Amino acid sequence: MSIVAPSHPADLHPGPRSPIWSMTLGILLMGWGFVPSLGACSSLDDRIDNPPDFNGARTVIAANQQIHISWDPARDDHTPPEQMIYRIFLASRSGKHDFDTPSAITSAGATTHTIVDLPDGEPQFVVVRAIDEQGQSDDNEYQWPALPNPVLYVDDNAEPGGDGTSAEKPLQTIDQAIGEAIGLPGVNIHVAAGRYSEQLLLFEGMAIYGGFPPGFTGPSDPAIHLTILSGKPQRDVLIIPPGQRLVVIDGFSFDGANQARRAIVADDCLIRISHCQIHSFRDKGIQIETDRDEDGASLGVIHHCTFRNNGGDGVRIEGFIDLALRDCTLVENGQSGISVSPMLPRIGEKARIEMERCVISRNHDVGLSIRIDAPLGGGEDPARVRIGLRGILVQGNHDHGASIDVRYPENALVDLRIRIEQSSFLENSLSGIHIDADAPGDLSISECAFLGNRGEESILVTGDSTRALTRIRSCLIAAGPRFGVRLMDIGLLDVSRCLFVDNGGPSIFASDQQRLRARMWACSGIGASPRGTRIEGADLRNGAAEARPGYVSVREVLDDSVRIEIRDWTSLPATGFLLDPLGDRAISFEYRQGNRLLLTGGAAKSIQLGSVWLISTTEKHPPWSEFIEKTSSPRDDGKGPAAPPGLDYPGISRLHSAPHRPLDVIAVDPAPAILPSGRDLQWRYTLTKRPTSVPEILLTMDGKKMPVRAKLAGEVLEVTSLTDLAAGGRIRIEWNPEPETSGDGDRISHEWLIAGDGEG
Repeated sequence: MSIVAPSHPADLHPGPRSPIWSMTLGILLMGWGFVPSLGACSSLDDRIDNPPDFNGARTVIAANQQIHISWDPARDDHTPPEQMIYRIFLASRSGKHDFDTPSAITSAGATTHTIVDLPDGEPQFVVVRAIDEQGQSDDNEYQWPALPNPVLYVDDNAEPGGDGTSAEKPLQTIDQAIGEAIGLPGVNIHVAAGRYSEQLLLFEGMAIYGGFPPGFTGPSDPAIHLTILSGKPQRDVLIIPPGQRLVVIDGFSFDGANQARRAIVADDCLIRISHCQIHSFRDKGIQIETDRDEDGASLGVIHHCTFRNNGGDGVRIEGFIDLALRDCTLVENGQSGISVSPMLPRIGEKARIEMERCVISRNHDVGLSIRIDAPLGGGEDPARVRIGLRGILVQGNHDHGASIDVRYPENALVDLRIRIEQSSFLENSLSGIHIDADAPGDLSISECAFLGNRGEESILVTGDSTRALTRIRSCLIAAGPRFGVRLMDIGLLDVSRCLFVDNGGPSIFASDQQRLRARMWACSGIGASPRGTRIEGADLRNGAAEARPGYVSVREVLDDSVRIEIRDWTSLPATGFLLDPLGDRAISFEYRQGNRLLLTGGAAKSIQLGSVWLISTTEKHPPWSEFIEKTSSPRDDGKGPAAPPGLDYPGISRLHSAPHRPLDVIAVDPAPAILPSGRDLQWRYTLTKRPTSVPEILLTMDGKKMPVRAKLAGEVLEVTSLTDLAAGGRIRIEWNPEPETSGDGDRISHEWLIAGDGEG
């Protein structure tokens, strides 16, 4: 293998960067006072030197014995882009990179690189990392699969008679190129701009790359050199049959013209779909499915794609899958933006769906819908299920923003991890997130923002499992019509270090008169106190008389004004500004009777019914620290605000830093409830990971400390009382999972009641 920096890689393309996510994230960061290149300090020399902020490769294009890689420059608090170097890592299998041994190191300031002399037919999984002048590296693992193979060229304006083996003699159709490649172990088909009305069967080992200029006179840019695959009525455009070798579709615009059925149908295959626009199909945009047999699987990535205005789901996924979607936009589809129904785990194997830096907006059903069914197969090792949502913007969908439905029974052999982090859920017609858990797992929502969702609650937790514990940490939950968080059915809820502002009802609601199943810890804000919830170190206040930022929702749009829904504890100034939660707009207003705001400059025409806005007397968003100061209560010890920690606005603005994932509880047996009296009662805590040592356990009965024994068995903590627990008492078990790093806000605490005389 050898490495060269290309002078003019005419047969390769760097691909465009999807602008939607970059603009959205950049606007939000700047709007809330966070500028990645500058931070909060006036001098870069005063800053702590952090690792680079880098999103990995932008695209990877394969050709004959080579791959061409490109990326956007990394951002850093000290090192300028022209001094940044990059390390490129190759692996022949997904996730098997040796990050101590790069395959290539670039010169300073490079944003492209070509690696040559690679064997054709052998897959390459590419990861790029940035290195600053201090030698610090980011830690992304965003991989791009590619398959070096010979190239065939296609140009619909070419003269007849070309054999496709050179850019000077291209074939006229993609189907011709596929036909020429049948029998070969693989091929990379490079396609010039044009409209191709074809129905394609793309076999394993084949890749098609669009976006090249006519005549292949330069590198590909699909945003400029539009390469259109147009569908025929009631037909699918591109079908991928089962296979084990990689299939790549990159740089195409799929146009269904509201007549074609689906853009892409993939069955039991390894795929990469990138830099594609998929719109106006009568049914789904793409469908990825697997058979229910023991070998059925769909694996791969979807990067930098847009799914818009399709009659069904933008993306539909079924079966045993391991897929990652990054930098994708799913908007205005007739059903869900993305639907995973069902996800079928398999005993002894890992099923995964991961989304990062995606926008899911204005879809006509649930924005993101995932249903997890009972695992297939048999054996002693659990099925591993991983759902990861990080940095996604879920806005204005016509049902729940996101819904995750755990459908298998409590005793199923499944290791479930669901982590929703650093994401924003705005203005969805029902809740921002609905979690329906019929079985326990690592169910975590952290560092997220929930604003103006219009259902009964911003976060809805349901399910048939008494052991399923949903944890919500360091979130902003605001401007909902009623509850901030609602626990229905029989599960458990733990809410810590969250800020509740301007919701219409109780911050947390649980129908539990004994206040055992739901806990609020170290939370604060403005609004109504929780119900059916145990409160520890938390306080909400009435801020009606205070001059402070507050949230309002638009309930009517008039010619020159809007009518808003406002809480009793929100005070309106005579004049002020409506600030978009994403930070890119400030609209001045004058207050009129009847909660009507007179707007300037015809701005009412651009305001959406149901949208949420921040009321402020200044036309810039207050810094997050100032917002906390004006809307939260102090901690019990008086040392700063109760919630939430950190200097940055929760949601996608936190993406510049790694999420905090402390050791935590997945399930506790027995679940908080009424227990029989007696001696040697035992509790089993199933943990997210094994602690470094046995934690110090505090067991109290009606506030009095009781003797207790604790021991670890793998990732299970066993706690045993060493004395009689008298009838009618209230038991609390609390402990710090990471005493060397965690503050009081991470303290784990549960309570039980001991049955009174005559109770069962």
